[in-house]
Amino acid sequence: MQKLILGIAAVMLGASAGAVDFSGSVGYASDYIWRGITKSNGEQIFNGSGRLAHDSGAYVNVNFFTGVDFPAATDQSQELDYTVGFAKDVGDGLFGLDVGYTRHTYVGDERDDAVGELHGMVSKGPANVTVYRVIGEDEDQASYVVGSVSATELIKQEMPVDVSVFYGAQLPVEDDDERVTDYGMVASLGIKDRGSLSYKLSKHSDDEEVTHSVGVTIKF
Repeated sequence: MQKLILGIAAVMLGASAGAVDFSGSVGYASDYIWRGITKSNGEQIFNGSGRLAHDSGAYVNVNFFTGVDFPAATDQSQELDYTVGFAKDVGDGLFGLDVGYTRHTYVGDERDDAVGELHGMVSKGPANVTVYRVIGEDEDQASYVVGSVSATELIKQEMPVDVSVFYGAQLPVEDDDERVTDYGMVASLGIKDRGSLSYKLSKHSDDEEVTHSVGVTIKF
């Protein structure tokens, strides 16, 4: 997968200089909330990201997290995720489409605990729906579906804070399995186009407690 990502990045960099954009960020969060659960055992986490995007819609993302505490997946504390995908407006902006493949890995893990996952997202105005599907050695895993709506865009009023709500569901693998869900909201305050402050509230159907996280992101 790493070779595939590097190959795509090389092709993108080989295109005309004006056709490729690079963006990145570094950040901090008081908790690493992922699909309604904490992947840092309720502790703080630091993260960084980098993205290469071509005018055609092809892109490569790399995301790094340190402070991971997720025994269900690994004993390591550093997570590195690679994504290759394609994102484009379709039908003269009628709706947006984003499809791709992500490899979730853990730095220093001697076991092969990496997980490959496909995603497909359709967006229209303030709303979007994304489907995730684990493939490969974990192909029997259930799909995860999440939808979100930006309340700020929906009411079409200029506000200093962008507020969105989301609802996700881990679909049952077997007919007698129960569906696991999570839902919540995210509020984000932009800082002069150079970063943002954010607050996330999340509730998981298997957890009686509500999870909160406060974060800051600096863009470059």
